[in-house]
Amino acid sequence: MARPIGLRDPGNRGTRGVIQLSAFTVSILVTPLAMRLAPRLGMLDAPGPLKLQTYPVPRVGGLGLFAGLGVVVLATKPALLVPLALAFAVGLVDDIRFVPPQQRLVACGVVGLAAAGVALPHALPTAVAVAAVVILFLLVPNGVNMIDGLDCLAGGAGVTAATGLGVLLAGHDRIIAFGLAAALLAFLVYNRPPARAYLGSAGAYLLGATLSVLLLRAWDGGYTRAQSIGALLMIAYPIGELAVSVIRRARAGASVIAGDRGHIYDQLRGHGWSRAAAVGGCTGTQAVLAGIGIAIGQLSTLAAAAAALGCVAVLFVAAAAGGFLSWPVAAPRAQ
Repeated sequence: MARPIGLRDPGNRGTRGVIQLSAFTVSILVTPLAMRLAPRLGMLDAPGPLKLQTYPVPRVGGLGLFAGLGVVVLATKPALLVPLALAFAVGLVDDIRFVPPQQRLVACGVVGLAAAGVALPHALPTAVAVAAVVILFLLVPNGVNMIDGLDCLAGGAGVTAATGLGVLLAGHDRIIAFGLAAALLAFLVYNRPPARAYLGSAGAYLLGATLSVLLLRAWDGGYTRAQSIGALLMIAYPIGELAVSVIRRARAGASVIAGDRGHIYDQLRGHGWSRAAAVGGCTGTQAVLAGIGIAIGQLSTLAAAAAALGCVAVLFVAAAAGGFLSWPVAAPRAQ
């Protein structure tokens, strides 16, 4: 794989390992403390029409994730903590007190502007780069929030995406990516079925924002264009889920931003897939795409672009052929 020009892994392997281990350790310690505070904070996810669980679950995974990831970001690129903290705050408010989807979209746009101030990709013209950053922050955090509907799904997909970015990137970017994966692995300890904690909007928005920032770093001048294109596949599953949901809702004449239980993983469950099979299928898809993204980084720019577009085309055809673009007939089953 072609290495980015001018980027080197800071410090020795031991130092990098300590930073990443700290992310896991802090996250795995903070999460149970947050679980105990969940009732006082009003952060219990109760069963309801759009919920598959049959018991209240603390939606505090974002607190542990923020604590663990914060250690890594502060040790590498502290300025990036600004947009990440803002994204976390938007989700935290929604976890404590419901925020309408329209207001969350506006808030995500504001977070995107903040991210443009500290992580603007220099490989693009300024106006184009700012617009791209805002759009990215409108899509990815909400896409991740959308896939946070089954135990281990958003966390598992996030681990594969972060790991893929860690392999593809270098320097501080690599440390942050692997640190994110480590913090998510700690969260999955409490999110494995039957889940004792959910990621919540705070965790989903933080995960989406961190993946977005890493993607912006991949489009900075230090990386080859093929690597930049390959990095796009690291967010393919949450973006694909978002696109499929918007198309499905629009075709049914429903609101494209209102919640429902017709996501790809819901439809798989409704058609008889077990929870483990649905999570494995969706997470496995993201893992395959991450692997393709890494391989794409070794190609020429034209070949990389063609391969990425080919992946998008295959995913769309598969979604259409599988009936995922239509409103589901079968209802999802409780976990």
